[in-house]
Amino acid sequence: ALPFFLPADKLSLLTSARLFGLYLPATFITVALTGIDQGRGRFGRFSVFQVIPGALYLLAILCVIWPTGRISPGTFALASLTAVICTAILRTVQDWKPIVGSRPNLALAFRLLRRGFSFYIPTLAGLALLRADMFLLVRLAPAAAIGAYAVAQAVSSGQVGVINPFVQVGFADVAQQTDSDHALRAVARHFRLAQVASISMGILAIAVTPWGIRLFFGAEFVSATTATYFLIGAAAFWGMGETLEQGLRAASHPRLGIISNLLGLAILLGLGVPAYQSFGIAGVATAVCMGQAASLAALIGFCVFVLNMKLKLFWAFDASTFHELKGVAVSLLRLPKCPKDVDTNRTEQFATIDEPFVGHHGVKEEGMGGTVGWFRFNHSELIYQPACLFCQGM
Repeated sequence: ALPFFLPADKLSLLTSARLFGLYLPATFITVALTGIDQGRGRFGRFSVFQVIPGALYLLAILCVIWPTGRISPGTFALASLTAVICTAILRTVQDWKPIVGSRPNLALAFRLLRRGFSFYIPTLAGLALLRADMFLLVRLAPAAAIGAYAVAQAVSSGQVGVINPFVQVGFADVAQQTDSDHALRAVARHFRLAQVASISMGILAIAVTPWGIRLFFGAEFVSATTATYFLIGAAAFWGMGETLEQGLRAASHPRLGIISNLLGLAILLGLGVPAYQSFGIAGVATAVCMGQAASLAALIGFCVFVLNMKLKLFWAFDASTFHELKGVAVSLLRLPKCPKDVDTNRTEQFATIDEPFVGHHGVKEEGMGGTVGWFRFNHSELIYQPACLFCQGM
């Protein structure tokens, strides 16, 4: 299908595009195994393998591509593919004995597929919304315009690394709630925190965009500045929407994300072509921003009108949210004690795989694969303190 999709002036990329087909299975291996790490509470290993692909890609650029001067789309694609494959190999080696020593369990596989299917469909819809702009440009725009748009994407995507921890932590927190009302309140709480982070990072990114494009990409890409502004806005809407969508999935409402993402995709596709013909890459970036904003608005609307959540729960800029952020900042700046140093009296207890802890408030936390953390009671408030990552092991 690739020869039919690529226009005539981009058929030189056909070999690289076919080779890049290996990217999907390699990524699947890494994501599947690191997902197990996350589920077992091995957050140290999980975090390391989140960083490795980008680090290897950067090393390839700095140590191979740049010194040799072999700068081309195919070279960068090969570097990215090599980084992903190396990461998959490194992660597989970590559990090689259990992998080769286990037989396939078809019954378990089918149960996982049935359960995962409801989560995977929203992911496809969200991925389509996230990537549709580049598919449009490949068909519509010349190589120079695509390069300028890629610069705008590179600058705006810096926010993604800030939002991903909110998404992952929020999903886990919501999923462990046993009561529907508590789960939805947790969804709203994590959304508010992500809202502050998304908007703050967006403002910072907008402020440094003119300087950053000139410094890192050169004056010839200054034309991408306007598109970058709109893509930064789109990234902020995406960050809030992704946090909310993943939280709703964890709260057993996966279909809402499908509808909202398809709505955003329809707006992007409907406006993207005429917007490009009238305004160039800035028009496409505007369509992306409108699509992401519409998707987020649809999600919030579903929460308000379908799940009967109050609209004010989705507004972050009030005293309570900043009080939460202050507590998070204090906990991050204060390194947690190693569990062996913690006083295991009635006000602090461990959550381990062998002895799930039920606190004074009846809150139960089951650890997997060693100590996950401990509970601390502060007057009437139950606080969960994660265990030191280095104590959990890699």
